[in-house]
Amino acid sequence: MGSEKDTLPNQSLRGFDHIDVIKTELENACPGVVSCADLLVLAARESVVLAGGPFYPVHTGRKDSDHSYPEISYELPSPLDDHSTTVTRFASRGFSQKETVTLLGAHSTGMIHCKFFERRLYKFGGTDQPDPSLDPEFAELLRSVCNNTQAESQSESSSPSPSASPAPSPSTKSDQERSMKMDYEGTGSGFGTLYYRGLLQGKGILFVDQQLLAGEETANWVRQYASDVSMFHRDFAQVMMKLSSIQVLTGQSGEVRTNCREVSSSLW
Repeated sequence: MGSEKDTLPNQSLRGFDHIDVIKTELENACPGVVSCADLLVLAARESVVLAGGPFYPVHTGRKDSDHSYPEISYELPSPLDDHSTTVTRFASRGFSQKETVTLLGAHSTGMIHCKFFERRLYKFGGTDQPDPSLDPEFAELLRSVCNNTQAESQSESSSPSPSASPAPSPSTKSDQERSMKMDYEGTGSGFGTLYYRGLLQGKGILFVDQQLLAGEETANWVRQYASDVSMFHRDFAQVMMKLSSIQVLTGQSGEVRTNCREVSSSLW
């Protein structure tokens, strides 16, 4: 069957190999009990904690789906969404504007590939100018990150060692390497602090993030979180608990997969 992982909105996702390792350990210790759905929710929580965010309790007992729904992945929020689209997408899943601002605070950590924000740096919105909501000095920093890594990729691939295997093409390697850390000032900058303060300074890397200032209510919450990171941590914990409880399968619904990459063979 087709997979959500193979669709365009999810092609930048990484870390599935780590999920496989964790699942193998779980099956060795406690076969057929902990679902991949629970594994992902718990791994997300631990990732938040490791990134300097809040610990929050999560319920367990989810079942994995025995079907795949690739088409629904196209309803995921996009890094290119404007304010109204973002608010509408989250509202369709029961999240308020405040909760939308809170959830996007997850962009405090991780890597974002240049292809998701490059158009803001040059000819934006049909003009010959960069996105006016982007701080000019920060835009220059982003341009240097993306252009430098691309240049390095082209240089390396054009001069391979005679004894080396063929180098990746410039486009392939640059796609992998041309990226910016969301916590570009380092993990010590605080989960949420840099993100919200950066938006107020015009330093949102993604258009969808910077657009939070385009609405009165969302902009108000950006300002509040920028000045009170403890409030953000509290709200983030609550909204992540809510997110992890949406449309879950329990009881007799679904299955517990032994391999997170496939449904049970007995269901085919």
